[in-house]
Amino acid sequence: MYRQKILLVDESRTYQSLFSAALDQDCELLIAATGHDALVLIAHHYVDFICSGFYLPDMQGIDLCRRVRHMTQYAVKPFVLLTSVQGEAVLSSALPAGVTEIFHRNDISQLLAFIRRFPSSRQQLKGNILYVEDSRSQRDFLKDYLEGRGLNVDTCSSAEQAKQLYMQHDYDLILTDIVLDGAISGLALVNFVRRQTDNKGDVPIIAITAFDDRIRRVELFNLGVTDYILKPIEQEELIVRIAALLENRHLHLENQYQRQRLHDEELMRRDSKFEALFAHSIEGMAVCELVNHDQGGDKDYRVLKANAAYLQHLQLTYEQVCGKLTRDIEGWPFHELTDLFYSVVMEEKSRDIEFSAAGCSAVYQVRAFVLQEMSFACVIENITQRKIEEDELRLAAAAFESQEGIIVMDPEGGIQRVNRSFCRITGFMVDEVIGKSPGFMKSDCHESSFYRHILRALRRHGIWQGELWVRYKSAAQAPVFMEITAVRGKGGEVSHYLGLFHDISERKRSEEKIYALAFFDQLTGLPNRLYFLDSLRQAMQSSAVHKTHAGLLLIDLDQFRTLNDTLGHDVGDQLLKQVAERLVACVGDIPVVARLGGDEFIVMMPALSANADEAGRQVRKMAEDLQAALGQPYVLNAQTHHFTASTGVTLFLDTPTEPESLLKQAELAMYKAKAAGRHGISYFDHAMEVELNHRVTMEHALQRALQDQQFVLHYQAQLEGDRVIGVEALVRWQHPVWGLVGPADFIPLAEETGQIVPLGNWVMATACQQLQRWSQDTHFMHLTMAVNVSARQFHQPDFVNSVLGLLKKFVITPGRLKLELTESLLVHDVESVIATMSILKSHGVNFSLDDFGTGYSSLSYLKRLPLNQLKIDQSFVRDILIDANDAAIAKTIIALAQSLGLDVIAEGVETRAQQEFLLTLGCHCCQGFYFSRPVPQAEFELYAQNLML
Repeated sequence: MYRQKILLVDESRTYQSLFSAALDQDCELLIAATGHDALVLIAHHYVDFICSGFYLPDMQGIDLCRRVRHMTQYAVKPFVLLTSVQGEAVLSSALPAGVTEIFHRNDISQLLAFIRRFPSSRQQLKGNILYVEDSRSQRDFLKDYLEGRGLNVDTCSSAEQAKQLYMQHDYDLILTDIVLDGAISGLALVNFVRRQTDNKGDVPIIAITAFDDRIRRVELFNLGVTDYILKPIEQEELIVRIAALLENRHLHLENQYQRQRLHDEELMRRDSKFEALFAHSIEGMAVCELVNHDQGGDKDYRVLKANAAYLQHLQLTYEQVCGKLTRDIEGWPFHELTDLFYSVVMEEKSRDIEFSAAGCSAVYQVRAFVLQEMSFACVIENITQRKIEEDELRLAAAAFESQEGIIVMDPEGGIQRVNRSFCRITGFMVDEVIGKSPGFMKSDCHESSFYRHILRALRRHGIWQGELWVRYKSAAQAPVFMEITAVRGKGGEVSHYLGLFHDISERKRSEEKIYALAFFDQLTGLPNRLYFLDSLRQAMQSSAVHKTHAGLLLIDLDQFRTLNDTLGHDVGDQLLKQVAERLVACVGDIPVVARLGGDEFIVMMPALSANADEAGRQVRKMAEDLQAALGQPYVLNAQTHHFTASTGVTLFLDTPTEPESLLKQAELAMYKAKAAGRHGISYFDHAMEVELNHRVTMEHALQRALQDQQFVLHYQAQLEGDRVIGVEALVRWQHPVWGLVGPADFIPLAEETGQIVPLGNWVMATACQQLQRWSQDTHFMHLTMAVNVSARQFHQPDFVNSVLGLLKKFVITPGRLKLELTESLLVHDVESVIATMSILKSHGVNFSLDDFGTGYSSLSYLKRLPLNQLKIDQSFVRDILIDANDAAIAKTIIALAQSLGLDVIAEGVETRAQQEFLLTLGCHCCQGFYFSRPVPQAEFELYAQNLML
């Protein structure tokens, strides 16, 4: 037999002798006088338990514990500290060091009782276990581990199989997962076991679960689970729980057996006194004899006599019971036990079971033993109330050891009891709180009315639950979720109050982080658009109620994009932070400052004057102060920079509109300020509102136009001399009410709203389809098709595949398609632009650079672009005959194109003289109103055919 090894580290030989004399015989004592000796000893000898004095000759016991915990095999072994004086200082330093428990040196008996609770990790256990687990790998692994500890383990994968094994064999413990494959769960298996009679229904059950919450624990214990363990399973924790339950099981069975044996022997030994005992016993007793035991008929038994207690339990009379077969007794509760009574007589073996008849809530303790041939005595006791109380006590004891803090108070609020989790969470020791009122843990976060509300809820409803802040022993204040319930006695009076709580600090911190992410800008720390809109709604409601004005100031930095593009986003972020700081410092506490996104900030001024003129002066003063503050120099990366801002202002009072509409008003005013030359303040007026309504109408109409196919293509001829060599496809909007809408009225809006992408895709597809039709007509099969591509459309991830797909779909020679790009497209990510152009160029698609000379015009990139053509912008052509500068620019563009091997075409040619002048400069290709306006397909075809005559 393995003897548990206990190491005592103490230099006192007297104490060593006292400890050795008190130690159980099944334990082996190892002794070390110093911490160093102890470390050497446990490095060469395995021990199960370590007890150390606080002061050792070479170190303190706490230091020894720290060093022991660094040894892998002793990371979780019990380590007890023995002290002469216990106090907070010892406890606060010992527990973090890994000390399991602290005992007074003189409490050797309590220490030994504590040691007995810890089974040795090398101790072999005895018992038969049924293990139910649907994971084969987990089942095989744990089976091997448990069998290695001396246990006999039967395994199965479903509750159905477990029920069969359970009924066929006797087990000392059941270990089952709650969630199992099959028709029934582990909980249903628990319920089935607990409904069995005799000792089979009392077998301890450990539930395996992945859920650790109070509701699930209460549910498990209500169903009859003895203990539970969380996934993933810690083997040492499991073996400790199994060892404790098996020991209790063996003690219970042994005590039960001894009690039954002594009882039976006593009855037999005192047969002469049986009648007196029978008549006056407070236990219900009856003498019965078997019938039909050897004739093969239905089994039954006859009640020969029964005492008063027996008849009272069954609520039957002597005449109804005695001398009769049980089948003839109306209301007889023990029909299901007939086979059991037969086995008692036939096997001459006493039986003791707990029994509850079907349809009956009463629980009986039934004991049966042989008296003489074919007769037996039956002793019954109604234990219904006892079982209820046992279940309640078992549930209460299990619940009291939960991870939640528990506090029990008397009706006056004095603390009677707390659990270990209470001490762990709050830092208070038990003796520091018993008898006190919980008020000593009050925080500074609640008014007195809050606590009065709790008391009213308890008096009226008997329960209160919610969040509150408490003060821990460390003086730190923390949020907890608490549920307080009034527990009432049999008379309905409050016997005590039960409080359950858990710390929610981590949850609160997570909620605060989520709130900050949802409602605040992460760069500047200012409220974001979502937060601002909510504040604006509240301000609108307040304005309507109090009839006071409120103002919005939308601020947009001038030239911010240029800063980002030239110096990088890091420098841009520095500027945005400094702007935010200046805005907050300038406006004070009442106005709301938010960042809407990018370089747009907004200030809301609530509760202005009810007088419109005064409110206007107030908001104008604020706008001017903000402009002055933002106009001061900025230091970015140790360099001084100057920036300005454009501000749009709108006032509102009892406005029947949505917050987004007010934002649009401020935005429209801001754009007006930018259009007026930047670094200005613009105020929203009625004309802007009309413009805003028109814009909204145009947005909706534009969306509908895409759905209803209201767009058409017009074609403008491109000529070399008098010969049509190609066309440019130009989109027009044929509105059912407004008629033909020019591109200047809707293309900018489409760009801004993002609708330019689907519109551009439609133009590309329609133009390619027209090219296919012309390729089948000898008059037009030589024409090229120029299609304008917006920057947003060009940068779409699927742009290349889209173009190549259309060429394949309509069987078009790629060289007949010419994509016109504007210089503005080159401002951002030129390398990506070159890569995209190169892919399409490799498939034969041609490119023309539109509006050349009006924008970016970087020669370093121009020479790298896979272009075929430069287009001279009409702004240079218009005055080419009267403006020497325009003529010089046109000449330079033509010379540049020739030097780069590119074609050149001039747009906007309106006179014969312009054409001839361009021809003298070397530009042979032109387009413009002089030749043809953009016209529908049929008109273009007629025009082109007339030129061919």
